[in-house]
Amino acid sequence: MAVTGGPAVTLARLDGTARGATWGPDNTIIVATSNGATGLQRVGAAGGTTTVLTRPDLAQGELDHLWPEPLPGGRAVLFTITAATGGLDAAQVALLDLQTGTRKILMRGGSHAHYVSSGHLVYAAAGSLRAVAFDLARLETRGTPVSVVPAVVTTPGGAVDAVVAGDGTLAYVSGGSVTGVIAPRTLVWVDRQGRETPIPAPPRPYVFPRVSPDGTRIAVYAQDQEADVWLWDLGRATLTRATFDPGSDLFPVWTPDGRRLIFSSARAGAMNLFWQAADGTGAVERLTESPNLQSATAISPDGRLLLFNEAAPNAGEDVMQMALDGTRRVTPLVQSRFAERNG
Repeated sequence: MAVTGGPAVTLARLDGTARGATWGPDNTIIVATSNGATGLQRVGAAGGTTTVLTRPDLAQGELDHLWPEPLPGGRAVLFTITAATGGLDAAQVALLDLQTGTRKILMRGGSHAHYVSSGHLVYAAAGSLRAVAFDLARLETRGTPVSVVPAVVTTPGGAVDAVVAGDGTLAYVSGGSVTGVIAPRTLVWVDRQGRETPIPAPPRPYVFPRVSPDGTRIAVYAQDQEADVWLWDLGRATLTRATFDPGSDLFPVWTPDGRRLIFSSARAGAMNLFWQAADGTGAVERLTESPNLQSATAISPDGRLLLFNEAAPNAGEDVMQMALDGTRRVTPLVQSRFAERNG
């Protein structure tokens, strides 16, 4: 949208939630998304099809490429490599040479670097804002980093709430160290009158709890350690880990017979759908293979159809359905130019 006003113009349909964008001197925009199958992407300022510039190296433990920031002259762009394990302490500040397509690591244990006119990079690390000298000609850091602000707000994805103006003025949001996960929570039963009954599971950053069809177990995503699905046995009062891959496993859904768990996982790149036996026996089986982000939401009572959200570049977010037979056929259930979720 023009700063003088007027209607907003759609430039491109992204394959996930935006995770930073920068407008280059060549009149192109480099953007990152939450889709782990693609890293940095580029689109013309007039709009059009996006071009993938980088892809995370899963074999090297990379999770995603985020927070692009330009370097003067438009020759290169800074970005953040997040890790499948280790949280923000394992993130890396990297540089992509837009002329050669090569990239290199500048710093480990940092994220969301910006270049400032003093000849430094400022970046987030361990909940603080740091600076290190940077050689623009050689595209490499020099010397030892120093602390600029001891406590600055940093999002779980590594974005820092700080910016430096052209005249060197720093604006930031003060805050403490960020762990990269939500705060620990407890599970409770809530009856129709709003009364709560505690469940004695240990406090963890629980999200998306799902009760088994027979009411004896709870499958829940814990956003800590390696971001896995866990099972709480209500009768035995035990918490056991259900998924073990270093990639994030979340959005658990029970099959009607309670024998299998369907979940979304980033273990193979983009967040796709997988299932496994609820008792942990057998192998994990992939249900979909798509560059789009997919999150399981529900299953039909007869167990024949799985409903899930899908974020596709040209269709936005839609509610899809997959046949849980030998065909694994995927078809749209609710699809439009608007966002549809949570079928």
